[in-house]
Amino acid sequence: MSALSNMTWWLGTSGAWVMLAIAAPAITAPARADEARDEVVQQSDTVSDGSISESSGSTLVDSEQSDSNQVDSDLAESVSKSGELSVPPLDHVEYPSSRPDWVSNKPDFSSSSDTIVVVAGPCETKEECLEELRWMQRAAITTYIARLVEQAGGADFYTFSDEEVAGNLVARQYVGQVTAGGSPKYEHAVELRFDPKVKRDIIDAWKNQEVGDRLSALGAVTSLGAVLLLCSGGLIGIASRRVSKRENAAS
Repeated sequence: MSALSNMTWWLGTSGAWVMLAIAAPAITAPARADEARDEVVQQSDTVSDGSISESSGSTLVDSEQSDSNQVDSDLAESVSKSGELSVPPLDHVEYPSSRPDWVSNKPDFSSSSDTIVVVAGPCETKEECLEELRWMQRAAITTYIARLVEQAGGADFYTFSDEEVAGNLVARQYVGQVTAGGSPKYEHAVELRFDPKVKRDIIDAWKNQEVGDRLSALGAVTSLGAVLLLCSGGLIGIASRRVSKRENAAS
């Protein structure tokens, strides 16, 4: 009986240990699962923190790069504007302080002597200015003559050379250096003065041409009249001869 009781107690104890061994994994599994989940969450938080940190660092770098680019752009724009301001436009002309005031005068017809200022330039050389000035002088004189005689047309009746203009019409002149578009250039100015004697010569030349034109017209009319007279005389002679022949035949 004692042996049977001992066996029963051993079987009961062994069964308990077996049941405990079987149940132990089921008991500890949730705890391990919780621990694994906590570890994954921690790793995820760590990775997330690293991503946030990396993203923040990247954003900071991008911001610093953007600020640097903006500074470079502002600096380049400032330098560009400074360069543009330092180089004046091509049509900007700077005159020296020694330039006489009369160069800027407008045509004056209010006194006995009329004056016209002609300015050539800016030119690359003095020779170019002189050549341009001669053409401009001729244009100014032709326009003045047409105004003086109130005739719209050419001024062929009053001929003049460059030497005559320089000796008789140029009252004063100026040759100087200017700055155009940041480069040195030249200008040449003269004041043409038409005094009473010059104006009288121009008017006399115009009147002489008028008289010549009238004489030419009168000569043309006279020639035409002479031709008509000759023609009419010939016709009268022919007609008279025919009449004489008829009278002779009738008698």
